[in-house]
Amino acid sequence: FRRVLVSGELALALVLLIGCGLMVRAFWKLQAVDPGVDPRNVITMRVTLPRGSYPKPENTDRFWTQLEEKLNRMPGVETAGLATGLPPIRPAIMNDVTIEGFVVKPGGPIQNVDYWQIVNKDYFKAMGVRLLAGRFFEAGDGPKSSEVAIVNRAMEQTFWPGQSAIGRRLKTDQTWITIVGVVDDVKNAGVEKPAGTELYLPLLQPTGSGSRTVYMTLRAKGNPTPLIGEARRAVQEIDSAIPVANVQLMDDVLADAEARPRFLALLMTVFSGVALTIATVGIYGVISYSVARRSKEFGLRMALGAKRSDVLGLVMKQGVMLTVIGITAGLGLAFGLTRLMATLLYAIKPTDPPTFTVVPLMLAAVALLASYIPARRATTVDPMQSLRYE
Repeated sequence: FRRVLVSGELALALVLLIGCGLMVRAFWKLQAVDPGVDPRNVITMRVTLPRGSYPKPENTDRFWTQLEEKLNRMPGVETAGLATGLPPIRPAIMNDVTIEGFVVKPGGPIQNVDYWQIVNKDYFKAMGVRLLAGRFFEAGDGPKSSEVAIVNRAMEQTFWPGQSAIGRRLKTDQTWITIVGVVDDVKNAGVEKPAGTELYLPLLQPTGSGSRTVYMTLRAKGNPTPLIGEARRAVQEIDSAIPVANVQLMDDVLADAEARPRFLALLMTVFSGVALTIATVGIYGVISYSVARRSKEFGLRMALGAKRSDVLGLVMKQGVMLTVIGITAGLGLAFGLTRLMATLLYAIKPTDPPTFTVVPLMLAAVALLASYIPARRATTVDPMQSLRYE
């Protein structure tokens, strides 16, 4: 019964350790994911304009124009961006568009864009978003000029695969908008999720006009923290009733986006450590108990000519048997149960070969070490004492 319990402990410990290994490997891979932005020296804040004070689009546009001018004049600011959404965690909008010349095919993409982002001309530089083709928005892209847009790489590859999106046109309401630039993908629904299609529109052109909630993204020349007070003063100089909320370093925003996988990896690590400790103590206890009961037998064996290595091998054989049974059963359970973790893993298969190779070897080493200590003690039995006893 004791041997069954120890083998079961080893099997369950292996399942937890493999789950922990998968989570940790997935989290490491998540750390290497490019979010599409450069968070260094960037601080973000949210400003919301009340409808009662700013009933018309021209009222909100005037506020954002004044705010942009004040932010760019602040000492220590390298670039000031304004945007209606803050990656990497923002909900998808999934609005329909009309794409000139695009023909919907069965099983192909529909004329729908996942993410819509309304930004000022300096947003891309403030967030470190890379330009792949064309140009960024410019000061001339105002309310009286032809409407323009920028798309991300995913949108270009979705609707114009193998072609350039520059110069293509799309329509959101009644106005045709010309695409003037293509930027790299930015993570939106979470760092671990694939980038969706994204359309960027200028903050002051008619299609993007009237936005009430905007995130300030300030790229500092050095430490961005001192900019918090200056940014608040800039907002209050325009309207003292407008608060500044959600002040965060962009590094912290990205760290918060990884909080769930980080917590799951930590939780699995704690449970795995507890399981490994229990299994180690269990196999150590069983072997120690066996050695204590058979100490006189070992003494007689050595008195009759058995070598210490023979006694060591005899005891280790029991430990090896328990380890093999436990690990074999644990691998069978792990192959079945880790498939339930598929949705929690990033870029890692539930049957990841390195994890299923390294973890059992590690557990076997720990279990055999726990067996070796009492087995070594068995070889120190004095044969003469055993003979006197008999």
